[in-house]
Amino acid sequence: MTNLQEKLDGRCWTEEPLPEILRDLNRRGATGILTVGTPSIDREFIFVSGELRAARSSIESEKLGSWLVVHSLISPGRKKELLQIQEGSDAPPLGHILVTERILRRHTLERALEGLALAILERATNEELAEFLFTEGRDAGQLDTLPGITTQQLILLSARYFNDFERKKKLLGTEEHHLSLELPLEEIIQDFDLATDEATLLGKLYLSRSVGDLRKSLKMDRERFVSACYPLVISGLVSVVPRPKMVLRSKVVKGESVKKQFSAAAGTDEASASEQEVWALRRLHARMKDLDHYEFFGVSAYASYQDIADRWEEFDRLYNPVRVSETGMASFAAELKEVHARAEEAYKTLSNPRLRPRYDRMLRARAAGLEEQEPIPDNETAREALVRENLREVESLIRREDFFSAIQLMEKTTDLDPSPTNLLKLAHLLLLNPKWTARALEKLKRALEADSKLVEGWLLLAEHWRNRKSPERERKALERALMADAGNVRALSEYEGLVGTDAMQRFLRRLGTVKTESGSDGSHSGVHSAR
Repeated sequence: MTNLQEKLDGRCWTEEPLPEILRDLNRRGATGILTVGTPSIDREFIFVSGELRAARSSIESEKLGSWLVVHSLISPGRKKELLQIQEGSDAPPLGHILVTERILRRHTLERALEGLALAILERATNEELAEFLFTEGRDAGQLDTLPGITTQQLILLSARYFNDFERKKKLLGTEEHHLSLELPLEEIIQDFDLATDEATLLGKLYLSRSVGDLRKSLKMDRERFVSACYPLVISGLVSVVPRPKMVLRSKVVKGESVKKQFSAAAGTDEASASEQEVWALRRLHARMKDLDHYEFFGVSAYASYQDIADRWEEFDRLYNPVRVSETGMASFAAELKEVHARAEEAYKTLSNPRLRPRYDRMLRARAAGLEEQEPIPDNETAREALVRENLREVESLIRREDFFSAIQLMEKTTDLDPSPTNLLKLAHLLLLNPKWTARALEKLKRALEADSKLVEGWLLLAEHWRNRKSPERERKALERALMADAGNVRALSEYEGLVGTDAMQRFLRRLGTVKTESGSDGSHSGVHSAR
């Protein structure tokens, strides 16, 4: 029997920190309640099939009613009235009452429940003298009270809250251990809310790299580096291995000059630049002030992070200042230095998941201000007519399978009329190309924020996560679709196929009459009761 299986038999354990226990329960697909107990406080985390569905606490300050009062969402008097309503054993939980009585909007309640859960998680993560007990099978019917955040993100947050530096350092091993991405960087950027240092680290990890080499390239002190790396490892986004994975790429040999390596590659005694390379350098240097980062690298604005990394490697090889020692390059020291510096700047911006979206917004704003734009009608009737005309043309382009032109025209149409249905149509088109997924999800998010009852939007999102083999995110999207329209045939069919008939019936019952076990004021009650 494994160590984890022994824990899941109901025994207490204290040798592992909470982030690592949450990770283990998630990987095992466990169902039950993890109790983090101290002499005065019990905090519970409810798992269903490995998904963290809810968090609750035994102390008054960490219950929903008190949390809402502290954050000025309800008054103390209102809280007292609501608790009196709940005195009966069959009374619905607080979340249900708040929404059905129109005291709070469902979205506001969801944000409050999420904030409370994160506070409970943060406090439990570093609780001193805590013991952990997992009771398997309990609360197997718990509905999801955290529809806007995934289990993997919660594990990452717990690891980010964790402050035992020695434990975190031990997990990473020695400076010679290697780190590797476990998912494509594009997927990580789309799916996770990363801290600045975490995003910067991931941007450098396009190849398996040693801990020591990566830390030096980031110019981070050890504590800052470990704090950025530990959450990525615990959440499964990055793996640690004692030796590097095999990478079939040419490597620079230390102690051997770049000049000699170019010579060896060319089979000559002395490296020399070709006329074509010199011409390319001079042309790029002359034009680079007029080029944005994408144009400079010669890639699309939709280029993947791996594409950006590959181009940086190529530019670093072609325009590294050390090439000044080669025959034919001696006169171009300044050009090499300036082009390489620009390439490094472009790479740092485009490889950083936080900087790149800002740069993209800047480019779009600049284009909107400087490029000639078709005149936008100031008459509402004329504007609506132009939108209808554009939509007809989009349909014609789609029939001709000219999707690129259809997307361009649909972009202009959403500028004129950013309605949820138009944004949804644009997202559909963008999803035809995997490299445009990030932009598609951005448009889809805008559509769903504008209209949370846009069933087709939730179904499109569920389809996206199904294709990505992410059942937790697929389930969350389908539940949103059913909250918008509990009778939607497609949503019902896909949800039943995902979770099974019993779970579907339980969810549908609670859409109308929420009946969940709760604390004294329903601190973990569901929010799926807004109908």
